Amino acid sequence: MKEDADAIRAGVGLEAIAELLAEFPPSEQTGKREPGQIIWNALFVRKKPPTDPKKLRAKLAAGLKAQQRTLAERCLRYDEIRTQGLEAISDYDLTIQGFPGDTATERAVKALRCALWLADSHVTYSRSLIESLEEKLASLDAELESTKKAAKVSKAATEIPTGYEIVDVMLPAHQAFIVRKWAEAAQAKINSKRKK
Repeated sequence: MKEDADAIRAGVGLEAIAELLAEFPPSEQTGKREPGQIIWNALFVRKKPPTDPKKLRAKLAAGLKAQQRTLAERCLRYDEIRTQGLEAISDYDLTIQGFPGDTATERAVKALRCALWLADSHVTYSRSLIESLEEKLASLDAELESTKKAAKVSKAATEIPTGYEIVDVMLPAHQAFIVRKWAEAAQAKINSKRKK
């Protein structure tokens, strides 16, 4: 294998390699997969995600950090292949590409293109997974905040004196101002009754 790889490296046309490398942008300019192609639950291969939102959030946050590290590593590898060309791929990768009768340049171009496509695929996968994880975490945060508010309202509802109600409404600003004044007056009456 080493002899075959050395022969390919020695016989390759550098201009063809340079043209190929120019087709691939730096890692920071690579994109993501199609929307919805990679989703957050890809972290849970062969496992079910936790049903408890707090536990799920913790797992997703840890997965996000891991994917951010993985993306950085994958970008480094992609850029290494892109800048170093044939020097960045193994003899094995170089020798398995091509068909009998291909020139050294044709084999080298095929091997390098395959390595770059694979590295780019890994980068776009990580980028898409990170985006999906961030969206799911934002959704979970909103859900947890809503649950927390509902719990506060429920607790407050149990402490409401007879004759009072909690109302959750959406009003125009001038009416909301009046309602807030009523709420302040009602709270003052409730507080004075509790002091007695």
